Amino acid sequence: MTTPPPDRSPGNAPGAGGDRPQLAREGKGAQTSVAGRKAPAGTRRPPAATQRRAGRIGEPGGDRAAAVHTYHEQGITAAPRVRPGPTGRPAARLTGSAGSAGSAAGTAAALTVGDFSRATGLSVKSLRHYHQVGLLIPVQVNRDSGYRYYAPDQIPAAQVIRRLRDLDMPVTAVKAVLTASDPVIRNALITAHLDRLEAELARTRATVGSLRDLLQRPATAPLVEHRTVPATRAVGIRQTLTMEDALPWWQGALGELNATVRAQGLTRTGPSGGLSSIGLCREGQGEATVYIPVAGTTRPIGRVVPLFVPAAELAIVPHRGSPAGVGALCDELDSYALRHEISVDGPMRTYHLREPEPSPDPDQWEIEIGRPVFRADNPTAGRASA
Repeated sequence: MTTPPPDRSPGNAPGAGGDRPQLAREGKGAQTSVAGRKAPAGTRRPPAATQRRAGRIGEPGGDRAAAVHTYHEQGITAAPRVRPGPTGRPAARLTGSAGSAGSAAGTAAALTVGDFSRATGLSVKSLRHYHQVGLLIPVQVNRDSGYRYYAPDQIPAAQVIRRLRDLDMPVTAVKAVLTASDPVIRNALITAHLDRLEAELARTRATVGSLRDLLQRPATAPLVEHRTVPATRAVGIRQTLTMEDALPWWQGALGELNATVRAQGLTRTGPSGGLSSIGLCREGQGEATVYIPVAGTTRPIGRVVPLFVPAAELAIVPHRGSPAGVGALCDELDSYALRHEISVDGPMRTYHLREPEPSPDPDQWEIEIGRPVFRADNPTAGRASA
């Protein structure tokens, strides 16, 4: 049988596609684009060297700008880029965000959140927050990826937001300023914010003054020593009384305590002391305690009972002379501690360095008065610390 000669018609000539039936089925002149999609008729594939040099359009790592420029120089039409979605398929279309103004702006005119951040000076984190609170809503949001896009005409509003936020204006107040159509209303809102800042500044100045008083005590302040005293066991007598009765009661109670210590063979471990409630010092009536620190087991007898005197941090001033002048010194120390110390609740304390029994002359008595504080010593103030 004679084999028919090959068809040499133009459509099937070698090199014209006759040996490539796949292209003939896809349509005359059709071929695959560099991104794996069908390119329009008349589009030709760039040389392999060009693809390696510029990178394929739409592929990760490819420089799209460089590729498009190279294809343009060679007269090659580049297919548009389609961003892959989370599953690898082309991403869904961008849709306008609910309630956004200017959502008619096209995808080509929209700015990415990074570009909008650079144009306005607002951080990406701030833009996300302003979107969440409804202060600055993007014109478009990608439903799949959540990417936000902004219109160029939103830049002025964003700059106003940045300026007002730099002035510490709350987000709610900024929103009220942006939505106010009357300049008079805007001015009133800004003035109200200024009044708030001035009130906060006054409070801050008062706080700074108080802190300065803690660190820079005046030269006229009493000579104050800071001391931390441990807890101690003692025998003592408690009673509620008035300031007028304090001195005779103190002398009688102290004599009774000294007699008890001798009678029970107890060992003194320090000078006698006293605890006075703040009410006794400030109001002239309250509870008072006189005690003697001792070692050993104490048996209660009469008014004398065992005591446990807790540890404390104290601001202490000395007093020489009769306890009759202690009341005025307590008031002075209390006023000083409230301003120049970090005061804490607790009774005023007295320590009797020289008492009536060994020194019957009241002018020879030596007493220390302590006010409970949270110690914040200033080493440059010249005060003694222990």
